Amino acid sequence: MIMHIGESQLRGLDISKNCPDLSHSCVGLMMANGVAIERIRDWVGHRDIRTTVNTYGYLEYQSKKETAVAIQNSLPLKMAVAVNP
Repeated sequence: MIMHIGESQLRGLDISKNCPDLSHSCVGLMMANGVAIERIRDWVGHRDIRTTVNTYGYLEYQSKKETAVAIQNSLPLKMAVAVNP
């Protein structure tokens, strides 16, 4: 997904304060859409993938969700329903 930002939208934007926010937003969108971490590393210009993972790893949500579902499905316990007396 490529978004076009017009010149009028950029006027008054303090790039020094907003670039990290923009890059985190961009990387978050890439991760949410399944872009491989190696491609993200190349996109942001990191030499070492550990830098990418350490910087943006907290944005990765899908694999955490899939892991939680896998663990939940592997447990034989049923969720108990609380009943108020």
